[in-house]
Amino acid sequence: MMHEAQLWDAWFARAGREWLERFLVSSYLREQRWFGAKARPLTAFHLRDFCWIPHDSGVWLYGQGEAEFSSGPTEAYFIFLGMATTLPAGAQALMEVPGSPLGPAVLFDAADDPAAGRAVLDWLDGESSIQTEHGHLRCQRFELLVSDRASLPVARSKAEQSNTNLIFGEQYVLKLFRRYQPGLNPDYEISRFLREHTSFRKTPPLLGVMLYRHRDEEPMVAALLQGWVPNRGDAWSQAVRSVVSQLEGRGKDAVGFDITLLARRTAEFHLAMASAPLDPVFGLEPLSQTDLEQVGQRIRDNLTRGLTLLEQRGPQLTPRALALGQSLAAQREALLGCLHVPQLDPPPAKLRIHGDYHLGQVLCTPEGDFVLLDFEGEPGQPLSERRARQSPLRDVAGMLRSFGYAAEAALITVLARGPGNEEELASAAHHWEGQAVEQFLETYLGVVGKAPFVPEDAQLLRRILSLYIFDKALYELLYELNNRPKWAVIPLRGIHRLLDGAECGEGS
Repeated sequence: MMHEAQLWDAWFARAGREWLERFLVSSYLREQRWFGAKARPLTAFHLRDFCWIPHDSGVWLYGQGEAEFSSGPTEAYFIFLGMATTLPAGAQALMEVPGSPLGPAVLFDAADDPAAGRAVLDWLDGESSIQTEHGHLRCQRFELLVSDRASLPVARSKAEQSNTNLIFGEQYVLKLFRRYQPGLNPDYEISRFLREHTSFRKTPPLLGVMLYRHRDEEPMVAALLQGWVPNRGDAWSQAVRSVVSQLEGRGKDAVGFDITLLARRTAEFHLAMASAPLDPVFGLEPLSQTDLEQVGQRIRDNLTRGLTLLEQRGPQLTPRALALGQSLAAQREALLGCLHVPQLDPPPAKLRIHGDYHLGQVLCTPEGDFVLLDFEGEPGQPLSERRARQSPLRDVAGMLRSFGYAAEAALITVLARGPGNEEELASAAHHWEGQAVEQFLETYLGVVGKAPFVPEDAQLLRRILSLYIFDKALYELLYELNNRPKWAVIPLRGIHRLLDGAECGEGS
């Protein structure tokens, strides 16, 4: 009798591959949160590599393939699917499998099968090497895993976006990366650097990694295993609750949020990342004039794109956003006048940073501390850019803009609960934001002191930071216009306050 994997190979060669690729294009991919090209017409998906993993009632298919569109570049993704005679508890049947070697069988998402998640843990704990059709998977663990893994409850995180996260009780978090990009993922690189070369421990423990390599391409991270961090939610939800309670006048019953400690942890992270100045991957380099010129050019490009999208999304915008968009178009030249790129003399250092830093990337522990998460940078950017050294002030700018988002989200929440003086509430929300920005910057700069990545001249520091804040705000505008047009009012308000503020005057 043929080995089970060979049976599936024969079925795949006969008709299965064509059937599966059609299914992925017709419905599956566009419905996945991790699929980043929903707005582009998908025309084909070609599996480039795969392996079969037999289990009790069927088989799992792990592989990677390339999505083609009616125009523009292709994108590659990992897929993890299951086929079985009995649907696992909690999984949803996607389609019947035609001509299955097992007889009647159904297709399902393997990430919804607890047994599939536990199988990956087994591979990691055993440091397995798994051959694929055109490459291999290789697992490495950094700490022993608990032996009684079968008793751990497995749940798929509802907060996932560009990846798929599986939570094993309050023990482990398994991050399955979906976007296929050869080269080491910054989340793995930075987590390992912090673990092995620094004393900074305000991050999830790194426990294991699964690397994939296709033929002669660079190895890349397919999965990352981290320790579970006890928490009471992320800093975003805590900050919004804090602002809501203040706007509703709860006084001593208001939810607190320790911005000073958050700034300290951010500064400690950057100091740790700057602690190996001669390391070939994590060493320091001077921030160049070209680096800042590229930021300025990106702002100009995104402003043009943003104004075009504002016209196209007009019917989907709130009246307030529509008015702010029209005002932004009228002030285009004023904004461009704020983009004077300062001369770097002497240049501060640049280093590896978080790259996508905001309140949602920070967990609040039960003791009131903070833990930083997800060091992979902006998933939509090329891996080379996410691994590049940058000014830590970009991370700072991301967090400062996140305070603005929290204030606006809290304002929206309070106004939705009942009538109120919108002007007074908006003023109070923006006052909280201003205080949060001031408090964060004061503490952060006090902790980093004269670190080599901090400009010696205070005015130069403000100008660089202002540039990164404008860059972030316009990125947010594009994101909201493409994904949540009704939220476009938030970055639009932020951009207008920046235009009215001192940052603009100093940068012109």
